[in-house]
Amino acid sequence: MSITKNMKEKIIISAIECFYRQGFLETTFQQIAAKAKISQPHIYNHFKNKMDLILECSKYASEIGRQFIDSSVDERKPAQERLNQYIEANLRWFLKERAYGFCIISVYYFAQTHKEMRSAFAQLVESGIGRLEILLYQYQNESRVPLSNINTTAKIIHDILIGEIYKIALWDSKKNKQLNETLNTDILAAIHKLLSP
Repeated sequence: MSITKNMKEKIIISAIECFYRQGFLETTFQQIAAKAKISQPHIYNHFKNKMDLILECSKYASEIGRQFIDSSVDERKPAQERLNQYIEANLRWFLKERAYGFCIISVYYFAQTHKEMRSAFAQLVESGIGRLEILLYQYQNESRVPLSNINTTAKIIHDILIGEIYKIALWDSKKNKQLNETLNTDILAAIHKLLSP
């Protein structure tokens, strides 16, 4: 990894933590530089402004989350179990990496007013729904239970996950264990009902 890439990643990781702890609006480049133990001009070598930085933070967080989720899904298991693992891994990752989750949620928030965020939002949604569609096609093929509209079902499951992720972002982290148990039970029950013929 090059020095430039190392520096950029160091800034992103520090910014993710600052944005989560202090909020996007309250966080300054000076605070991020202090957290990263670098001078403030180094940040401007990589990012035009704070919006550019949070966009890169969200992309970085999405990739880290995707890696965690992919490693949590056992491709040798039946499709129903893989779907459950995918959903549970999403929730576990957001509970474990709340700061990273905050950056991903910021994409949904800023997509309303910021062109680049709108593009990132579209990519996030498309990727999430696409991954669910693959799992649902596999489920349909293995279970021989016809699903009336896989795309719509994937969108509904994706929306349920996003709603639960918003809850996680706003929940007191001391209640994580209780929230994790409740989320897993509630969301899986809702999705099983959705998949019932």
